[in-house]
Amino acid sequence: MGINYTLVHHGKKTSYENHTPYTMCIYADDFVILCETKQEAENPYTTLGSYLRDRGLTLSEEKTKITHISDGFDFLGFNIRRYTTHTGAKLLIKPSKSSIRSFKTKVADIVESSYGNNVQTLINRLNPVIIGTANYWCRTVAKEIFSAMDNYIWKKIYRFLIHSHPKKGWKWIKAQYFKPDKTGQSRNKWILTDPNTGNQLKKMAWTPIVRHQQIKYNYSPYDVTLKEYFAKRDQREFDLNNVAYRQKLAKKQNYVCPMCRMSIVNFKEDLEPHHKHPVIQGGTGAYKNLQLVHSSCHIDYHKAFPTKGEIPMPAQIAQYYKVIKGKRLAGVL
Repeated sequence: MGINYTLVHHGKKTSYENHTPYTMCIYADDFVILCETKQEAENPYTTLGSYLRDRGLTLSEEKTKITHISDGFDFLGFNIRRYTTHTGAKLLIKPSKSSIRSFKTKVADIVESSYGNNVQTLINRLNPVIIGTANYWCRTVAKEIFSAMDNYIWKKIYRFLIHSHPKKGWKWIKAQYFKPDKTGQSRNKWILTDPNTGNQLKKMAWTPIVRHQQIKYNYSPYDVTLKEYFAKRDQREFDLNNVAYRQKLAKKQNYVCPMCRMSIVNFKEDLEPHHKHPVIQGGTGAYKNLQLVHSSCHIDYHKAFPTKGEIPMPAQIAQYYKVIKGKRLAGVL
C-alpha cells in the first residue's frame, strides 16, 4: 500500500493531490485508512501486518475493523458517518456515544463527590470539564449535543441543591443560587451562581461551533512573510481555549499585553486580569477597569506600584510600561 501526493498546478496556484486509492489519517498510534471498495480495504491487512511484525508491533483486533462510511465508525471520541438527506448524501462528524457517556459519568461523579461542599466548590470542579469538553467537541456537529448536556447538568445541579438544603423551598434556592449571565453572552437568568463570589457555571451551548481550518500545504511558521497568517491562527486558538471575559479583553487589547506590548497568545506563560484601579481602593470588576496581562508583568508592576499604595498617574504608568517592555526584550521577565 502506498500513498503518494503529486504537485498539481492550477494556473498561478499549486496544490498537492492524492491520486492513489488510499487516504490515511493518523493520531499517535491510532489511524484510519479510507478507500473506495471492500477489496481495497482488505488489502492493507496483509501489507500492514508484515510491516508491523518487522517492528515488533501488531494491529489491535478489538479496535481494527472494516466498515462502510454509511454505517459510520468512531475515531478519537468522534463518530464519522455519511447520512442520506433529501438533497443527497452528507458526511457528518459528531461526538461519539461512548464519548458522551464518558462525559456524563464524569459530571455525575463530580456532583456526587461534591455533596457536603458548597456551590463554589461544585462550580470550580465542573467548569474545567465543561469548558474542556466543549472546546474538544466544538469542531464538529455538536450544537444539539451541547444543549442536551446542559440539560443533563441542570438535572444533576437540581438534585445537588435539594440535597444541600433539604429544609428550604425551591423558591428560596432559586433566589439564592440562580442569577442572570453576568458576561452578557446570553439572556439566561438561570445560571448557577455562587452567592459569595459571584462565580458562575458555564454552559456548553455558549461555545460556538468553529470548523477546523487546515494549514495550507506549504505554509511554515518559520516563514517571516507568513507572520500575520499564523498570528490569526493563534488568535483563533486562543479564543477557542479561553472563557468569554478573556476573549473579550484579548480582542480589546488586540491580543497584546498592554504592559510589555508582547503577544499574549504565543507565550508559554499564564495570564492574569489586572485592575487598572485597584479593588481595594474602590475599583470594580467592569471590563473597562480590566486588562489581561502576563503573570510576570503583573507581579513586576505591583512591585513598583503596590496595591495599597498611591494610585500612579498615567504618565508614571506609561513610563513604567516602557521599563517592563525593556525587561521582556532583555529576557529578564
